[in-house]
Amino acid sequence: MADNIKLEVKGMTCGGCESSVKKIISRHFDIDLEKVSASHEKNHVEIFESVANLDAVFALLDDAGFPAQKID
Repeated sequence: MADNIKLEVKGMTCGGCESSVKKIISRHFDIDLEKVSASHEKNHVEIFESVANLDAVFALLDDAGFPAQKID
């Protein structure tokens, strides 16, 4: 079973932001949208699949205006 990855993502202020973050992650890492959960109310994203290069996730989100960091 893959480890879930939990991120704090800044800049998510609405449902549109949630959708954008989910699409960025799913498209660039070939992850089904259903395996990415986002909540703009809590500024959290959870990926229900392993990602080989977490730094690449951070870079893509940062470039899109959503700086992120891993949380435990």
